[in-house]
Amino acid sequence: MALAAGAFALFAGLSASPAAAQSLGPDGPPPGGDADAEAGSRGSALPQADPGEPKEPERFGGLGGGAGRSRGTAGAVRQDLTHGAPGDPNESLLPLPIGSSGSNIGDSPGTQAPGVMGGRLGRAAIPQVRPGATSAAGPPSLIERRLERERQDVRPAESDERTLAKRPRLDLPSTPDDPGPEDGLTLDAAVERLLACNLNVVALRYEIPKADADVLTAGLRSNPILYADAQLVPYGHYTADRPGGSGGQPQYDVNISLPLDVSRKRAARLDVAGKARKVTEAQLQDEIRKLVEQLYTAYVNALAARETVRYGEAYLSGVSQILEEAERRRGSAQGEERDSLDEAAAELESRRDQAVLQVKQAGRTATRANRTLSQLLFLSGEEAKSLKLRGRLREVAPVPDDAWLVQAALANRPDLAAYRLGVGRAQADVRLARANRLSDIYMVYQPYTFQDGRAFGFKGTYSYGFGVNVALPVFNRNQGNIRRAETNVVQTRFEMQALEYQVTREVEDEAQDLRDTIDAVHELERKTLPAARRARDAAFRAFQSDPSKAGDFLGEQQDFDDVVQQYRNALIELRQDMLDLNTSTGVRIFP
Repeated sequence: MALAAGAFALFAGLSASPAAAQSLGPDGPPPGGDADAEAGSRGSALPQADPGEPKEPERFGGLGGGAGRSRGTAGAVRQDLTHGAPGDPNESLLPLPIGSSGSNIGDSPGTQAPGVMGGRLGRAAIPQVRPGATSAAGPPSLIERRLERERQDVRPAESDERTLAKRPRLDLPSTPDDPGPEDGLTLDAAVERLLACNLNVVALRYEIPKADADVLTAGLRSNPILYADAQLVPYGHYTADRPGGSGGQPQYDVNISLPLDVSRKRAARLDVAGKARKVTEAQLQDEIRKLVEQLYTAYVNALAARETVRYGEAYLSGVSQILEEAERRRGSAQGEERDSLDEAAAELESRRDQAVLQVKQAGRTATRANRTLSQLLFLSGEEAKSLKLRGRLREVAPVPDDAWLVQAALANRPDLAAYRLGVGRAQADVRLARANRLSDIYMVYQPYTFQDGRAFGFKGTYSYGFGVNVALPVFNRNQGNIRRAETNVVQTRFEMQALEYQVTREVEDEAQDLRDTIDAVHELERKTLPAARRARDAAFRAFQSDPSKAGDFLGEQQDFDDVVQQYRNALIELRQDMLDLNTSTGVRIFP
């Protein structure tokens, strides 16, 4: 009696779900999932199945979050409560995983698991970003809008498009391009600090431990199922007149069901998870490449703003000296000479005032550019205020030929590497889908069966049993997911080929832009600037000898200012084109 009571207490404490396996009866294991199972027959390790709807006994382990009978194993995350919220473990900071077919990764066909590998759905047919772009499709981020605005400030057009007013003028400083203080922040040091201190980069790196967790989840084996029951327990007690079924003997059972992965689904899941981790690593590198591209733009903006201050100060100094000379001569001039000097002094004074305003505005632009750069580097407020750069706009280096550049890009671009790895991951998805054609086989072992015959004066009997539950792959052999995975392999290959073509054209275009900019800088330095300076100096000498020619001198000075602005803009474009080619190839070719 004690044994019977103990077995019944064990059964009551397990709180078995409807999907639990049933015991093995003395007549052996009848087929599960039919009318006999609905009537409570013994011997089935499969849950009751609704007609016409394929269901499986369990989904333990795998990559579906351990979802099983009770919506997850112990410690599993409730995905429906956290999805899309900050801190959702299924969200990713990286783009959609390349090579994912989007099919579920449940242990068996017909299982509608809520998750896929890595907790993310498969990507669309068209990449969401242009190769080499800094952000996905959609509105630009705050930092991108600031970079664009600062570039417009440091490289203005010839005139304001709204008022058609001429921009403030510039002049060449007497000293060569100033690289900045010796202890200033170099571009190499800025890149190192970005990788070490930018919290967005730090957050991105946590995608790798999450991918490692996916590998761990993929390798988890399905849990065995412990089941206990009591059957043929009478309401009251049995009598000779009411003997009950099966001779009126209550029966107490304990059994365990062990799933056997006969199609090697676990190995296929591990293969997919391992390849998905490699794709994640490549996508992480590509996101860092795009962040470095933003840093390049911010650094060039800061250098350009610093040079604009120097050019503006040079212009202010020059126009102030000419104004002083005109004022000195005007004091002793008479007649028409005095009238001409009055007009020239008034125009020079107006230009000096504009130059003062320009220098102030250039200083504010430089401060904004430094603040943006400081935000990318996560500098403190004091560090941002004291930030000084060590670098030049004019950095001329030979441009390799297109064939070498394209080969370097195809070999080193992390987004291309991600697609190549994504093809392998897509092929692993096919193998996983094929492995999921067959459900696990459940081996059932019932070491304890107690039949209580005391109501009829018999001793209780003990016995054991064993059996097997096999889902016959008659209707559902995971055909849809297999076809989807196979199609995804072809789709991913075409995406990779499209990206290779786009990268090739992008590198060739960037290289040609850089060569054109180098030619423009050399043309300005060798011909245009010297010619404009000679014309201005000649007009200034004529103005010194004949004040009535002040208008000619001011016109030549304005033309020279235009050429200086063109030269400064060409230097900005030169430095940016060099760094853009670094980004396009994925290799640090230029300093």
